[in-house]
Amino acid sequence: GYGKCENLDKLMWYNSDYGFYLIRHFLPQFKHYFLFDWDCFFNGNYKDFFNKFKDDESDLILSYFRKEAENTKWCWLFNTTWVFDPKDWHGCFFPCERISAKALDELYLKRLEHGEIFSKIDQNKQKAQWLLSESFIATQAYKLGFNIKNLTDNKVGLKEIDLNNTRFFIFPDNCMYHPVKGNFLQRLADKDKHFKTEKAKFEEQIKGLNTQISSLKTELNSVPILKQKQELSNLKLDESMKKLEIKKLEKDLGLKLSKLEPRVSLVLNENLRTSAVARVRNHLAYRLGAAIIICNKSLFGICSLPFVLSFIKANYKKEQSAYKALIKQRPEFKLPAIETYPDYQAALQEKECLTYKLGEAMMRADKEWYKGGYVKFYFEAKRLEKEFKKKKE
Repeated sequence: GYGKCENLDKLMWYNSDYGFYLIRHFLPQFKHYFLFDWDCFFNGNYKDFFNKFKDDESDLILSYFRKEAENTKWCWLFNTTWVFDPKDWHGCFFPCERISAKALDELYLKRLEHGEIFSKIDQNKQKAQWLLSESFIATQAYKLGFNIKNLTDNKVGLKEIDLNNTRFFIFPDNCMYHPVKGNFLQRLADKDKHFKTEKAKFEEQIKGLNTQISSLKTELNSVPILKQKQELSNLKLDESMKKLEIKKLEKDLGLKLSKLEPRVSLVLNENLRTSAVARVRNHLAYRLGAAIIICNKSLFGICSLPFVLSFIKANYKKEQSAYKALIKQRPEFKLPAIETYPDYQAALQEKECLTYKLGEAMMRADKEWYKGGYVKFYFEAKRLEKEFKKKKE
């Protein structure tokens, strides 16, 4: 895209001042024009930002405007001596800039003049690069004597951020942000790879623990009653070790999975045999609702929510399958009807709580995803949250 400029798309990409000329042509009534790069954004009120420059009569307000040395290694100025003297070289970056109508008109005429010169250069005899906006705007504006101001001198200023760590802001700080240059995409890929590796380790360890529990359950069906009681005790101890292992994995992954998905066997949890409320809290709807509430408290939690919900549903399905298989062989392990529990009425009230209702709404969304179920869930969740907040007040 540099030499003979045969690739028009690349030429347009590297010359963002072209957009200014088009806007100036179709909207000629303005005195100044702003331009923001696609990856540049303002963390605050744009009205406040524009008001900062309302009474500023500068012809150009540029990002990182500076004088360039004659021996600069900046590629934007390579092979531009066909029109610019190295002693006049200036540069800037284009994440954000403001140009006056007067400056645009004169710069456009210079673009036409330089284009005529460039078209007559024999590239086989003289290496010539087309003038890119970062060098053309800065150098030509300086040569024409325009009043130039550096955006970074303003209190609103341009700041760089690492997109690998943060892109969202909780509170506005009235600053313009631009991503850090360099290998941030590679760093992002490395972090994603590390997370996937840790996730795989976590799932493998959970799989191993489930295999151990299944093996112990099988042994219980083939030993005398006394030995069954001993193995049952060992199995409960194994569950405790399992929870400790999950806590360690949680710390490594930065998740709170123990709150979202209790990994206690459905059959071995004595609370399920004595408490209707515990039975309700063991329902899939309650588990999903608890996960949504907990994950919604942090940005990382929100990003992890799809994975966590999928994790919960898969494990719930496995537990139910294991439970059905067990009671088929050992009917005595079947849980009694929930209506027979002394705290049955309290369990009915538990089904009316926000946690349970959110989980039910999510289950409906899953069934109707092709009908926009998740969009409906968003508004239903807002309605439930508002309703329960009002009841609490």
